[in-house]
Amino acid sequence: MLFNSFHYLIFFPIAAILYFMVPDKKKHLLLLIASYYFYMSWKPVYLILILITTLVSYYSAKRIDADQANKKKYLLICVIINFGILFVFKYFNFFSSIFSGISGSSFFELNVLLPVGISFYTFQTVSYMVDVYRGQIKAEKDLAFFALFVSFFPQLVAGPIERASNLLPQFKEKREYDYDRIRSGIGIMLFGFFKKVVIADRISVLVERVFNNYPSSSSLSAMIAVFLFGIQIYCDFSGYSDIAVGSARIMGIELMQNFKRPYFAKSISEFWKRWHISLSSWFKDYVYIPLGGNRKGRTRTLLNLLITFVVSGLWHGANLTFVVWGMLHGFFLVFEKLLFVPKKRHFLWMIPTYICVNLAWILFRSPTLFDAAGIYAKIFSFDMTFDIGQLGLDVYHLYVLGASLLLLLMHSILSETGRVNVKIRTAAYAALLWIIVFFGYFTSQEFIYFRF
Repeated sequence: MLFNSFHYLIFFPIAAILYFMVPDKKKHLLLLIASYYFYMSWKPVYLILILITTLVSYYSAKRIDADQANKKKYLLICVIINFGILFVFKYFNFFSSIFSGISGSSFFELNVLLPVGISFYTFQTVSYMVDVYRGQIKAEKDLAFFALFVSFFPQLVAGPIERASNLLPQFKEKREYDYDRIRSGIGIMLFGFFKKVVIADRISVLVERVFNNYPSSSSLSAMIAVFLFGIQIYCDFSGYSDIAVGSARIMGIELMQNFKRPYFAKSISEFWKRWHISLSSWFKDYVYIPLGGNRKGRTRTLLNLLITFVVSGLWHGANLTFVVWGMLHGFFLVFEKLLFVPKKRHFLWMIPTYICVNLAWILFRSPTLFDAAGIYAKIFSFDMTFDIGQLGLDVYHLYVLGASLLLLLMHSILSETGRVNVKIRTAAYAALLWIIVFFGYFTSQEFIYFRF
């Protein structure tokens, strides 16, 4: 079920109304049923994978608490099963093709669809297991509450990747109707819909046209497409996060902030503190720090950064383009460390940071390394001829897009400077609803991060 679908616009109000009608002791059961229905609307059979992940993790965590002497064994069993499922459905064919290329012989491939959200709920569950193993939290005793933690529908398929210490206790708190909270949640959802259906889905037409026809596109068209893809993926993914956060807030659940105006970052390291914050913090806590972080000397620190970002790239997709994309960001961070970039940076540092991030997005968007190389070559050919027909959008849609981007920029600046007051927000919500209805690009396109 897509957030930007008529299905969700019917499903969510019903779920929210029922949520406030049922007794407090039954609210988590209602949310669990709603979450399973939400996920089954894609492909019901894949609910089995969530159930396996839930049961294995639930009982493994209880065994860790009960049998400290063998806790590492239970952790390994759980991690192997969870990552094993992820490997089979997401990475088996990728590595099979690599082995086939290296050995010259043909390896079989699996004819399976990638279950939506599998990377997100797998990482969320593994973090819970590690936290229990480390003694940072106690294992959840109620299976229904734990199952809800794994499958909570607003953030199930594309995050934020929540920690058990934040999300589980909230399911057990008493929830009452709160007008201000609901108004705030609706406003956040509206802004998410604005970013998705007014901006991201409109840009996707242009980006797809240029990237699919880059050999016949001009250098200027390629530059425009690359620049706009950076905005598209931000509006698409942060739009999803906004709708998730807003949906949860309406029901009294606070999810973590996943984006904090990342294109205002003045360095790559700051960018990753503002972009996909839940995933960045996950890799820091469960990959970078366990590797040694910055505690084992300068050379090891730089190596740990590279390893972490290569793994991050692979998490995003079973394709060499993602691996190289992650590696490139790792090299960016290594160069920052080696160049001793000052902690206090002039705002002009945003320019090289933005350029580096957008050039790296080419790898993220391209289906193959060959296509990415073609886009890079096209950009640096400096062919400045321009034909508006190459962009795939008519003048009307370009005007709407330009005005929408201006509104987004104004909101981002006001938010960054802390100058958005309650009255401005209330008026903006009404304006956003009007803009979405009359200028939305309603094609029910899935969110980009559903693929991961």
